[in-house]
Amino acid sequence: MFSQLFTGDQLLIDVAEDRDRISRTQHRNDPAVGKVQSALQIWDPSCLPQFGADGDYGDETAGTVARFKAEELGVPPAEIIDDVGPRTVLRLDEV
Repeated sequence: MFSQLFTGDQLLIDVAEDRDRISRTQHRNDPAVGKVQSALQIWDPSCLPQFGADGDYGDETAGTVARFKAEELGVPPAEIIDDVGPRTVLRLDEV
């Protein structure tokens, strides 16, 4: 992890190293969720219009992660899972 936003966050390191995931059912309210949301807002400032970076991995965040995977990672729509895994967290870290 290279960005100031993600540095030192053990959950994000575990996700980047494919040992964990963040989703609506895993780590939904972990402080790392707010960091992911903030990174998503850097990528697209208008991506979380209803709740913003509220620290809750709800439907709005899951939908934005799915869009990020399609647009940034080129994941085909039928293969998108709306969780944060290694490719997502590494690309967000670059953003």
